[in-house]
This record gives sequence, structure tokens and C-alpha cells, in this order.
Amino acid sequence: MNQESLRHWQLIHEISLTEAASLVLGIDPASPIITPVDHSRVTVYARAIADAVQRANLHAWQNAKLLDRLMLYSEENAEAIEAHKLVLDIWECSDSPEHFLPSLEIRHSLAAVFSDPENVPILLPVDPWYTATVYAGELNRWIRENNIASAYKFADDQKVLVTTQLTNWHSQHGPSPLSELDVPDLEGVSRFSEEVDPGDKPLGTKERNVLLTILGVVCSEAKMDYRRHAKTAGLIQSTATQMGVSIGETTIENHLKKIPEALASRMK
Repeated sequence: MNQESLRHWQLIHEISLTEAASLVLGIDPASPIITPVDHSRVTVYARAIADAVQRANLHAWQNAKLLDRLMLYSEENAEAIEAHKLVLDIWECSDSPEHFLPSLEIRHSLAAVFSDPENVPILLPVDPWYTATVYAGELNRWIRENNIASAYKFADDQKVLVTTQLTNWHSQHGPSPLSELDVPDLEGVSRFSEEVDPGDKPLGTKERNVLLTILGVVCSEAKMDYRRHAKTAGLIQSTATQMGVSIGETTIENHLKKIPEALASRMK
């Protein structure tokens, strides 16, 4: 399945979570033949996207509640409150924006909280899983930041319907028989990796620490201080670009931050 044959999907204004996950993998959702392996891979990607939305919602609530606490003593916290007002969206609220895929509801509510904290002291108390729709442009960004080799470029004006009333895990009506995803709670994509080929499984803690330790050793040998995350990430990205390799600077920086903990786990 090549990307050319998927372009007709860009004409569809709203697509489902499963359809979006299929397109990322280069699978036409309308195909009458989808192998069991492909079906498992689609399931993993769909849950990874949904998990990112769930974590974005939690992060949005944490930031809104922080602002709510600051407002209790607004005079003392005036500087911090003004700083919050400058935050445009949830991507700016975290050191790891590639982890988040905010829904339209989350972004709009969070923007209201930050722009007018006196009148909107806390995020609107709406169950975020009743409906959760994300801009496809946001999904493209999430794909890029996570270095996912997507076979499809979503149109910016497309929308991805992550959940509806029928697919809402936390709905007061209970689980729906029509739910796209048949699991009641999400703990991240690693939980579901057993459904795909071994080559698609995420790294285990031990293997990840070994690779981070090697990265730390290489950085030291190259006279690059991995503790200076931003500067070293820029140097690594520049070198990677010269080699024809594309790696997000934020992604590199996040891995560099994990090196000290990995080194500590390998110390004799």
C-alpha cells in the first residue's frame, strides 16, 4: 500500500481513531483484506493515540488546578498568574510535548482558563471521554515528535474522532457494545505490545538503560556534556542532519535527561 493510494482519505473531513491508526501504518481502512498482524498493529497505534489524549487531559487538569490554587492568593502570586496567561496551549505546558495529543475540548477549555483565570478558575468539569476529537494537524505533530514512520500525511483540516458517546470508557452508561476498543482502561501502549510482532515491541527497562548508558559514554568521549540538554541536543541533531538522519531536537533532549538515572542503574 503506497501513500499515493491513500490520498482519497484526505477528502474525508472526520475519521475515526481506528481509521487514523490504519492510515499511519499505510493500510487503507476500507480494504476488505486486513491480516491479523496488521489488525494487531492498528490496535496498538489506536491505543497509543488514545493514551496520548488521556495523558494530555490529565496534564491540562493539573495545570488548571495549579492556576486555581494561585488565584486563592492572587496578589502574592501575581507574577506566576501572568506567566500562566501567556501559555497558549498544552504543548507549552510540558517538557515532553511529544507525549501529548490534546483534544479540541481540552485546548479550548485550557485556553479559557489561562486567558481569563478570574472568571474561569478551573477547567470545565466535563467528562473528557464523552467526546474527544483532535485536529489532524496535531496528530501530524505528535507523529513527527515521536519519530513514527507514518505512511500518511493527514490534512490539517481533518478531524480524528478519538471517542464518542458510544466509545466512552468512563461514560455513566457503562461500556458500549459498539465500542471500537474493547478494553476498559489504558496504561500506555507497552501494555498492548504483546499483540504485535516481537520486532515492534517497545524497549524493556534494562535494554533502554543500556542504550542510554552507551549514549552517555559516547557523549563523554565526544566531549559533549549530556547534562546540558538543550545545547547537546542541538549538536546531535545537527550531526544527524549532516548524516541525512531526521531526529527531533526535543526528542533528543528528553533522552539526554534520562542518562543520569540510567548510569546510576549500571554503576558497580
